[in-house]
Amino acid sequence: MVILFQGIIRTNGLRRKRSVSVEANLEIGGPRFQARVLEWSRSLLAFVLPTINLNPNGENRTSQMRLPLRSSLIAAVIGFLPCMAKGGPPEIWFSPQSGSVEYMKLFEPDAPWQQAASYVKVFQLTPRRIRTDSDADLAKLFAWLNEHHIELAQSTGLIPPHPGFKHTEGVDGDQAAMAARIQRLGGRLAYVAADEPLWFGHGSHIPGAYQLSVAELAEGAAVSARAFQKVFPDVRIVEDEPISNFTDPGWMDDLGQFLAAFRKAYGQPMAAVRMDIAWWFPEPWKPRALAFAKYLHGIGEPVGVIYDGNSKDSSDAEWLGNAQKNYTAYETLVGSAPDEVIFQSWVPHPTHLLPESSSEAFTHLILQYESGRQVIGAGAAR
Repeated sequence: MVILFQGIIRTNGLRRKRSVSVEANLEIGGPRFQARVLEWSRSLLAFVLPTINLNPNGENRTSQMRLPLRSSLIAAVIGFLPCMAKGGPPEIWFSPQSGSVEYMKLFEPDAPWQQAASYVKVFQLTPRRIRTDSDADLAKLFAWLNEHHIELAQSTGLIPPHPGFKHTEGVDGDQAAMAARIQRLGGRLAYVAADEPLWFGHGSHIPGAYQLSVAELAEGAAVSARAFQKVFPDVRIVEDEPISNFTDPGWMDDLGQFLAAFRKAYGQPMAAVRMDIAWWFPEPWKPRALAFAKYLHGIGEPVGVIYDGNSKDSSDAEWLGNAQKNYTAYETLVGSAPDEVIFQSWVPHPTHLLPESSSEAFTHLILQYESGRQVIGAGAAR
């Protein structure tokens, strides 16, 4: 079932319809709902505004919709847009490091993370799992997610391999095979998480790294994304970027150009852009994070943040403690939670995922966050 937003405009005697469907399982007021309705609003405005053509008497010769009605429609849409920035609680994503010996225990019928799992909106699968896990393990994982109404995301590179460049992170060519395997084993793919395309395809200055133009990068990423879309027509794309890595002063302008070029090439906008923050970098991350969030919200793009520990943490307790410090620092700085919160690790820690009652388990961090989120927000607001 879907909620259908629809506008009908009469132009030159012809009824023209603009509509967008919003999935019924989207939380009303949540970031996904906001993005879909904002997309409809932009489409409607793009249709209405160019058709205004007034003669000296104030009459519109090209449309049977009179100016007062047209003005009211435009005012209603424009007045509605600021409301879209007022989101509800963040969406919780979970992506534990794939090497943990407890990984598959998450998907047992009585897995001891029932409360934490109830907060999780999306479970993100690593490329390693979809490529190397057995059919039996993946089918079990997908069935558990379906049963618990947790959406599936697949992380992967969207930069197609190019001759003459290094095959770095962010570059993959097996998207069609991934999509086919997910479908065959019962997975319902809702999202693809693009592995830092702007950085690995355009911004990195590592010798041999890709140095594509923004337009070429966006076109290639759209081709890769369509390999998933052919199998899962409603799949949405999110983009991760390492904001601490960029050294060119115009990197945020490049991001805006990439988002616009990808939208044009793919036919849909990014569902969110998420910050991968090097919390430990000597250069302060706070000014960049603030500027990044402000810029994305200014163009109506949902913002996500990967909440993790530090890469050199030597124990589960140290990693989890730093992750808590990091998300507290971000939300205190910004004054609110991001639209998406991604609890993710690709380093050796935390090795323990379960049980959620253990202070040294990754799932416990989700409980800590949910119990403290309102307190953090209230403290930042004072």
